[in-house]
Amino acid sequence: MRRVALLAITALAAAAEPAVRLPAASEAKRPLEGAATIDLTADGLILVEQDGKPESVSIEKLGAWLSRRIETFEKRPKGSRKPAAPGDAGIPTEMPVLIRADENAPWLHVQRLLEACREAGILHTAFGVKGARGEEGRLGPPEVPSRAWDEAAGVKLAVAIAVTKEETAVWGPAQTGVRVPAELTYRMGGKEAREIDAVRRHIRDAGQTAAEGGSPIKSVIEPDAKVPWGAVVAVLNEYHRAGLTDARFKFVDLSATAEERRVTRLPYPSR
Repeated sequence: MRRVALLAITALAAAAEPAVRLPAASEAKRPLEGAATIDLTADGLILVEQDGKPESVSIEKLGAWLSRRIETFEKRPKGSRKPAAPGDAGIPTEMPVLIRADENAPWLHVQRLLEACREAGILHTAFGVKGARGEEGRLGPPEVPSRAWDEAAGVKLAVAIAVTKEETAVWGPAQTGVRVPAELTYRMGGKEAREIDAVRRHIRDAGQTAAEGGSPIKSVIEPDAKVPWGAVVAVLNEYHRAGLTDARFKFVDLSATAEERRVTRLPYPSR
């Protein structure tokens, strides 16, 4: 009986386990109202709301789901919005999207969600995070980052942080979890750092320089494909703390040809 009771408790604990563990961010703002929400689990499942309940979709079907949500948001006839070609921006829409990615999800998974949003024409995205008191909030760039980000007029200073990880992470829909090595390296110009404190000082100094000079600053985060999302959010949070909220991500270039892109494509489940 005791063993049965222990098994029952274990099962209940597993059932209560959240599908997505949000990364922490001290600069979290209040949640978005009326946003279309996309959840991304650590093992690569994309979950969206379908008929009032969560449903897993493939990355290929996510664009169609976004189009349907946009039609509802804009009160347009069904089928009036066609997904853009991969890599192209779709018809702009004011519908906000909240991406709730697990802190252990590899960056490349999050990048593909951002690419899908861009192809759907989404202008306003935010990321689900945990605030200082553990409450759910949001953090993020004001708009979907693009592959080609032109130099803004008046920009005199650029601060870029590359987040890298030498060890190989393993991910895929067949897994129940993702191995995420704790050791990360942050590149700042020609320097490397192992501690987020060094990154924090670097970004803070850049923010002070921008404030004193009265000039806008170009902020770039360049994650490796396998870096956990939580590490990327930690850097993004520091940009927000320094007042540099116009940060952009430098996307991982998966391949130069369609065939290479097909081979490198992550195997999201089709359900």
